[in-house]
Amino acid sequence: MTKNLIFQKVTEVKKVRNNVYVKFCNSEQLIIPYEIFTRNYLAVDDELSSNERKNLEEKIEIFKIKQSSFRYLSRRNHSKQELKLKLLKKKYDNSLIDNVLLELEEKEFLNDRKYVEDFFKVQQSKKKGLLKIKASLFQKGVDRNIIEKVINNLCDEQKFLESAKIIAQKKIEQLSYKNYTNTELKKKIYQFLLSRGFTGNIILEVINELKLKETNEQI
Repeated sequence: MTKNLIFQKVTEVKKVRNNVYVKFCNSEQLIIPYEIFTRNYLAVDDELSSNERKNLEEKIEIFKIKQSSFRYLSRRNHSKQELKLKLLKKKYDNSLIDNVLLELEEKEFLNDRKYVEDFFKVQQSKKKGLLKIKASLFQKGVDRNIIEKVINNLCDEQKFLESAKIIAQKKIEQLSYKNYTNTELKKKIYQFLLSRGFTGNIILEVINELKLKETNEQI
């Protein structure tokens, strides 16, 4: 096996800011983050086998994946799948990404349950409906079981009802300059609330309480 190994001699080692530039006798160059270099020290005239170089390159990529992950997570919480897709766009190795994400989960830097909780609260404050919130979470790659379990513990139908009433009344005011009949207006509001992700029961309850000219008209 050792006969097939190719050894490369280090000809130059130069630190530039947070990286160390290592040149080999074949004119190839390896850029190593200083933090990785201190754990894998190389000096001029050292020889690196092809396997050793491959292992070092893997360590460098893992380091970069972690750095990218922490940059994204420092801005806001991400679902596991959402973060993975962003890392894949950077052309990192898929299996290395999975290993890093698993480590981040184990250390609780990445937590889909917490992500669902935070996302739910923010979207509800923006007066989005339950169906819209669930659909958005599913599109972000969160496991359906996690979505259902977390939201079932947080869901308050009364809050959704109040939100739907508020935005429905605002929509009516926006449409007041148009000569819609009450029936036409109710259809408009129904479609509007549906697009915001509210459930049918809540929409019907809101429509039947709308402040329209004919207050006794119901669907």
